[in-house]
Amino acid sequence: MAPNSKPTIDIPDHDLVSVASTDAGATTAFTTLDPDSTRTADKITPVTAATPGEAAATGATYAFVNTSGLAAGIESNSTYDKPSGQSVDDGARFWHRARKASDGSTRVGVWSGQWTYRADTSPYTEPLPWAKVVVTPDANQDQTVDWEDGAVAFRSIMTEPNGGDQVKKHPSPRPARRAAAPGPGRCRPGP
Repeated sequence: MAPNSKPTIDIPDHDLVSVASTDAGATTAFTTLDPDSTRTADKITPVTAATPGEAAATGATYAFVNTSGLAAGIESNSTYDKPSGQSVDDGARFWHRARKASDGSTRVGVWSGQWTYRADTSPYTEPLPWAKVVVTPDANQDQTVDWEDGAVAFRSIMTEPNGGDQVKKHPSPRPARRAAAPGPGRCRPGP
């Protein structure tokens, strides 16, 4: 690779979507992949004036935000050439951070993780970076706008996971343990 080439693209704090404590019903829903089926990595958190600001961002595999009137889901082709820390196992496809404003309110912004332009030993470039946000009202028609509506709308922009189309052909021999668990990893079917 040429000495001046840029193998990755990273734009920290480029909030693509956010919710604030001044927004009625502001809530965030983040999750990471967790191979331990006995616990949940889902974090559903109301955003209030009491929500503290965060010095550093936190990674997530999936990210949804909502107010009482709209919900949003975000998708990206973020990839890390050399994952480490939070970026292992797609744990930082998205980053989020709460910031305090001078009036005491809190805003939580969500942005895409790093993109790989050219992997370290590859002569080829990766697809150009992209990110998509989908915004929706009550997508699952349950008369409540929450993260689930963002998840339902997310299906329209999501990238099918590699091999995801094969899952329905090969059911798990182990029963699901999270069937009744609330959170981004468990959403109700859409209309």
